[in-house]
Amino acid sequence: MSSGVLARSVLPALASVTGLVFYSWMRFLWPNRKQSIGAWQRLSHRSDLPADSVDGRWVTSHGVWIVRRTDQGRDRLFVLRAACTHLGCTTQWDPSLRQFICPCHGSAFSLDGERLRGPATRAMDRYAVRLTSDGFIEVRLESTVRRPQSEIEYS
Repeated sequence: MSSGVLARSVLPALASVTGLVFYSWMRFLWPNRKQSIGAWQRLSHRSDLPADSVDGRWVTSHGVWIVRRTDQGRDRLFVLRAACTHLGCTTQWDPSLRQFICPCHGSAFSLDGERLRGPATRAMDRYAVRLTSDGFIEVRLESTVRRPQSEIEYS
């Protein structure tokens, strides 16, 4: 095979595959987020979330985890940003450890989003959340908030 044929057939295919692999790897680092600035995004009905659960249905589309906890007979609901606070890799929920784990550098966070180990130096970010009168959970993705504004309680 001549070098001209090789350059016209194999090298473009190799470049395409390399580019696709690179794009896939880079895309993994940032969660998808479709958001309207300032708008509340409706995610789910509270009846769709079992007690003491972590719901990851919106990690890909909105970059969030929804956590529902029951403590001493009170239901608590909050929304965590799925990005690790170290370099922004998308965290994964490990139900056996009951922790959010960063697959990139090994940071770990508790069910409440508190930092358990680094290299992350702070807790996971939280978003403002509200419960509508008809029971829907809505989140505001424009900016992160601090406790207690990031959490709702209901019975």
